[in-house]
Amino acid sequence: MRKKTIVIVGIVLATVVAVGAVLFFVVPKKKDSPVGPNTIEISYSLGGFGDAWINEAIKLFNEAYKKEGYTAVLGRSDAAFTGDTLETELRSYKDNTYDLYFALAKNSSSLVDASYGVLREKNKSLLIDLTDVYNSKVINLDGKEGNQTVIETRNENMLIYNKYLGDLEYAKDKYYSYQWTMAYAGIAVNMKVLASFGYDHAPRTTKEMKAMCDYILEQNKKTASNRTIYPITWAGANAAGYFEYSLLTWMAQYMGIEEYNDFYRLKPKTGTTYENGYDVYDNEGILYALKAQETFTCEDYAAEGTTATIDHLMSDQTLADGEAAFEFTGCWMYNELIGLGYTEEQLSGIQIIPVPIVSELADKIGLIGTADEKDNMLCNIIQGIDEGKTDEQIAAEYGAVTQGMVATVREARGIYYDLGCGHQAYIPSYSDAIDTAKLFLRFISSKEFSDRIYSAKAYGFTANGTSESNASDFMRSMTKVCRSTFSTPIAEADCLSKIRTKGGITFTFEPMPSYVELAKGMAAVKRLPEYEAERVYNKVKNGMKNSWDVILSTAGIYE
Repeated sequence: MRKKTIVIVGIVLATVVAVGAVLFFVVPKKKDSPVGPNTIEISYSLGGFGDAWINEAIKLFNEAYKKEGYTAVLGRSDAAFTGDTLETELRSYKDNTYDLYFALAKNSSSLVDASYGVLREKNKSLLIDLTDVYNSKVINLDGKEGNQTVIETRNENMLIYNKYLGDLEYAKDKYYSYQWTMAYAGIAVNMKVLASFGYDHAPRTTKEMKAMCDYILEQNKKTASNRTIYPITWAGANAAGYFEYSLLTWMAQYMGIEEYNDFYRLKPKTGTTYENGYDVYDNEGILYALKAQETFTCEDYAAEGTTATIDHLMSDQTLADGEAAFEFTGCWMYNELIGLGYTEEQLSGIQIIPVPIVSELADKIGLIGTADEKDNMLCNIIQGIDEGKTDEQIAAEYGAVTQGMVATVREARGIYYDLGCGHQAYIPSYSDAIDTAKLFLRFISSKEFSDRIYSAKAYGFTANGTSESNASDFMRSMTKVCRSTFSTPIAEADCLSKIRTKGGITFTFEPMPSYVELAKGMAAVKRLPEYEAERVYNKVKNGMKNSWDVILSTAGIYE
């Protein structure tokens, strides 16, 4: 067995850009750049995707524009450069010469809103408006313009995270940030481990996944081998919050995309947001998602050390070494494993999968029969979808199944959480190489760059909505999950509601525990019953209703 190696690297976790109220009455001047207007200095927040891809992008960019004299240099690649440090640096010109930031930070609206407090000039932002970049043609690897504009290559479901969403008139409907990667977040599987227990497919529903976990435990008890294979591994030491991504996916599966977005909009089914927006928390989709998480955080399923001492890299290795069947993680884990010395051949069984559909969806769409019969039918529908059958074909195979039922399941099957919304690029307004920086963003926007360069160096996809790869089992799984015709990314969409952003109301708020606390509490639910799913659900639902006036007041709705 490979010895576990602890390596300190950045975790691909989105960091919210929190803007304070500090005002600078003397505007500091930017330090003169030593490289001039034709060369961009890049600051890169190093995380799970590594920096091999951006080094290659810089090399190719410099080659493509050698005659024109445009160049790029990587001035900083730092795992410690978080959203908070980005915000601090962008607010100060004094010793800063960076022209382009690739950051782990969310929507830029709050930073744009803080601009006047720093610059003391109206209608001027700390960040450059990138709308013209989105409306320009992509640039291919040979330096020539492609046929599509940048915005035409983007996944339209993710554009909201790049657009300004505040109240400043001059900034409305403009783009101040650029998503530089997509990042599937959910569940990875070792298919070789599943095959060793007789399974030829990944689980399609939460009930089927639980049955697989139970069977693995049962077989472990029967074997005389000293080797124990666990159902699940996750990074309890430093990334228990990774459970967030599956939790929200289960919510969206049950609710449907529109209702999921309405949850973040605080838009109730009846009434108005101001009157009873808290009603969005009175939703069974939240309850069933919490129940699913409680099931899979269970200590009985967890690899040894998972809930306390295993970090994200050790958890990755537990899966890769065949010591667990499933890992709650994100697609960046594969690049992390390559960085630890694993080869693609050694990782041939590692794939990402669609998060199994929450089994209670069978009741919502009206399937009939016993609980097992309904879940088996739900699995059959999902299998048909995965095999490329149409709604009509699947419905025709089963007398009690309608095309409408299949369409609902298809939407749920295509939902995946995309952490890419927290991976944004910015150009500071004080840069002396703005045009060159914009050129670089266009250069990394093509499908050609995503498929040939990024996927090979980062083992992932850019935010190009049509990227695909056949390079490995892992990359093929990425294409299947994230780039099918019905794939739909979701994220923690607090930006959809001014009440949420102004009132500081995310999904997790008092009395809701943090995602980390929730995962660890549920893992120990036998000892800590307050983390039982139904109790958490009722506490949050009632807490929102009872705190609604305070929430509105905090958001500035009431004086």
